[in-house]
Formats: sequence, structure tokens, C-alpha cells
Amino acid sequence: MNEIFNSIKNGHIQKVYACPFFYSFKVRAPGKTWFLYIGKGRYAQSIFLSTKRIESQYRRKDSYLDKIKKEFLGGRISELKYIKSFFCLSIEKAEMNKTLLFTHRENLLYCGMVLPFKVDHVEGYFLYKKKPYKRVPRNDFILSDILEFENKLLPGAVTTVVTTQELDPSFLTKRFEESIIKKKKKKNNLKIERIKSDIERLEKFLDFKDHLSDHKQISEYLENNTFTFCGIKVKNMPKDYYKSRDILFKKIKNIQMAIDIQSKRLEDIFSDKISTTQGLNAYIFPVSKKIGEEGSNLKVFSETMINKVGIVTIGKSSSENDLLRNSWAKPNDYWFHLKDRSGAHLFLRLIDGVFLTPDILEKVCQIFREHLKKESIEINIIYTRVKYLRKVSGTQGKVIPKKEKSYRSVI
Repeated sequence: MNEIFNSIKNGHIQKVYACPFFYSFKVRAPGKTWFLYIGKGRYAQSIFLSTKRIESQYRRKDSYLDKIKKEFLGGRISELKYIKSFFCLSIEKAEMNKTLLFTHRENLLYCGMVLPFKVDHVEGYFLYKKKPYKRVPRNDFILSDILEFENKLLPGAVTTVVTTQELDPSFLTKRFEESIIKKKKKKNNLKIERIKSDIERLEKFLDFKDHLSDHKQISEYLENNTFTFCGIKVKNMPKDYYKSRDILFKKIKNIQMAIDIQSKRLEDIFSDKISTTQGLNAYIFPVSKKIGEEGSNLKVFSETMINKVGIVTIGKSSSENDLLRNSWAKPNDYWFHLKDRSGAHLFLRLIDGVFLTPDILEKVCQIFREHLKKESIEINIIYTRVKYLRKVSGTQGKVIPKKEKSYRSVI
């Protein structure tokens, strides 16, 4: 990868653009101008260099573009690295080192930034978090550890492709756009067929009005007090003929209203003749999606491997208990807590094929003893699967367990 992007090393970022499918950095390198393209997911999950700029007709603004411009425009590219499934674009600006982070997972672009904050802190800004700003002391900042932690929050499969060939971004945008329009037309055609079929079925039911007007019997359409005609059912029909007749006339009136609504929907679809520009405006894809709130500090949780059993981690505060449950634990992991006492939450992830046994429960109790830093003779715990926990609204670190079991350990 370094060989591919060596041509923009030490290059200055002159402009930053966005279109529905890419972010584009105009980089002036010695003797040549390059454009670095980062795909925004869905259709473009790639990173590549090109000498061609995106045509102005395709340029769009989004909420993240202004942030990128503010932090990186005018800076000098010092390095592009791949660390822990993240691309890290290091940029020097005003004698400060800044880093743009991005990765593609499940057809979405997940972005972040690592920025200097004051003198002795580093600020992490992760777009996919509900509370994106995290500040840590500069001395405690280790980029690889933070990225390893972020990987636990994001979907596992990485889909980013590094493209070495010369690509025309405007041609790609046009091709993506045509694919979108084609999909929309196909979707509209299916919708039209479905609406036409519904209207045809409903109109057949209107023919039953003549049957009622001639005072003909309806017993042949009744079964178990349910009237059925042309696939339309009316339940709980009364035994009295005239009451049934009144109900059916009301049903016919409602059916006519339904036909009018469906006909209006059909007109709207036929009038929706999307042009090229309208198609792109309708498909400005969001960058990433929001994930659950995390704690106030960027950190990697300490994990303990129990031989031939699984992995254990334990919260040291109420906020860490919440963070572990939200971001580390999986639905089928086990949650443990001291019975009738406040304190740490312990989570256990068993190895595949291993089941919870009294021996394992004894090991869990021993971990609680070590955590309490005293040799307790008796340890009472409760436990259940993580999926059976419900957070107590408005509190931190409190949950209501369901299907919990208890265990008592005495030494």
C-alpha cells in the first residue's frame, strides 16, 4: 500500500470535495496534482488515487465534509498506514499532527479523527458514536490500542478495497447512478403491478353490490360467521339477513375509498419520473450509523483467559459495567453479580462447546474474591445470560436480570 500512495506523500491538501459516493482530497505533490478518493460505502467501498477530479455537477455537501475541511484543509500528508483494520491518514497542519481514520464495514464508511487538544491531551472524534468526543492524556494515548477497542464496537467484516488502477470518479458516479435508477424503476414496476392487482381484486368486490340490490341470498358466501368473496373476508357476520346486508354495503363503501387511495398512489408513481440530478439528490448516503453510547474514556478492557474455559472481564465502576455490557458482552455471554450487594459486574465468554459447570462457577467466585481483595469464606452470586438483562432507566450500572440462577461458594 505504501508504494501506491508514495506519490502523495508530503503533498498539500488544497481542496476537499464530497459527492454521493466519495470523499475527494485534492493533493498537490511535487510536480503533479493527485486526487485521493475514499468511498462512502454502499456502492464505493474502496480507496484509490486518480489524476481526474470529480465533475462539479456531482459534488454535494454533507455534515462531515465541513469537519474534514476545518481540520485537514491546507495540511501536509505525512503518512498513510493500515492499523487494526483502519486506514490512518496522518496529516501535519500548523505544526500539529492530526489523523483521519476510516474503514468500511457492512457497506458503510466508518470515520473518525484523532486531533491534538490543548497541550497535553489528544481528542478522539468518532462519527459513528452518539457522543463522539473522547479526550485522553497524551502520555496515555496509544493509537493501536484505541483502534483495537473500536474494532470491538464495529461489525467484524472489513470490506475496504485498495485499488491500484487509474479510475475515473465521474464515470464511476455515473455508473452507480444508473444502477440506482435501474433499481428504483424495478422497484416501481413491482409496486405498480401489486397496486394494479389490488385494484382489480377490490373492483371485483364492488360487483357484489348488484347481488345485494337484487336481495339475493348470501348464505353460500358464509362459513363460520365469516363472509368471503374475491379473497376479501368480513368476520363476525350477524345471523339476521338485513343486518348482514347493511354491513356489506358499508364494506363496499370502504372498498370504494380504498380503490381511490390506490389509484392516487398509482398516479404518484407514474408522475415520479426521476431525472439524473434528482436520482443523486435522493441518494446522498449517510456516513456510518450510530452505535450505542460508550463511557467517558477511550480504553481497552482487561481480559483474563481461563484455561480451556473462556474469557473473563470485570467492571471496575458503574459506568464501566454499562460499557462492558453494551460494547463487549455478546447476548449469549454470562453475567455474574454478588447476590444482594452492589459492586462489579463480571462477564464470561465461554469457548465453543464448553458449558457452565460447578467447577467454572467456583472459578468465577474465586475471581470475585480476588476482586474484593479479601479472603471471603462465603461468596453468593447470581448469574444469567446477557440477553436476559434489562437496564434500569435513568441509572448507571443497574440492571434487572431475568431467568437468573444463584450459586454459593464456601471455602
